[in-house]
Amino acid sequence: MAEPELRAEYTEDEAYFMEAYDRLPADPRGRTRVQIGSVLLAGLCVSLTTFRTISDRRAGDPTWWLSLVIVPAIFAAIWWFTFSTAARRRVFLRGVRRHTAEAIHQGTVVFDEFGFVSSREDGRSKTHLWSDVPRVIFRADGCFVFIDETTSFWVPRRALKSAEDYGRLESLIRSKVARCEEVGE
Repeated sequence: MAEPELRAEYTEDEAYFMEAYDRLPADPRGRTRVQIGSVLLAGLCVSLTTFRTISDRRAGDPTWWLSLVIVPAIFAAIWWFTFSTAARRRVFLRGVRRHTAEAIHQGTVVFDEFGFVSSREDGRSKTHLWSDVPRVIFRADGCFVFIDETTSFWVPRRALKSAEDYGRLESLIRSKVARCEEVGE
């Protein structure tokens, strides 16, 4: 007897995308880019502050110390609005709002022995074979199924009909995908 299909159904709204964003573990490559950008920005800030402070002090300007306060404050603000976690989340949220402003869609993912089919009620669908899935990240409340190294589907546990269905999905994925990772809360 064939197993009943595993179907996950969800609403592609702002809450769904932000839930996925908040649960996806940070990419170490992104952290490295932030660190490099921060070091470059700090180096530029120190060099400009030092140059201006020395120039003003030698010129006898009584406000020579202002550049020690103003320049780092400006660069800290640039850093905050460019590299901080809050800034990256704002940029992602802006993109989600643009995406969901047109319409909020119902999404469905049907899993079987060969892979899965993701579809929306507007008729768009895509088939993904298990052999093309590089990795899966399991969390207590769902899983990320990657279709390439950076793009993933968030499948919340609640999107399946029952806990048994989620357990069957997890077993199926573990039998088909070589790289499965566990991430705690």
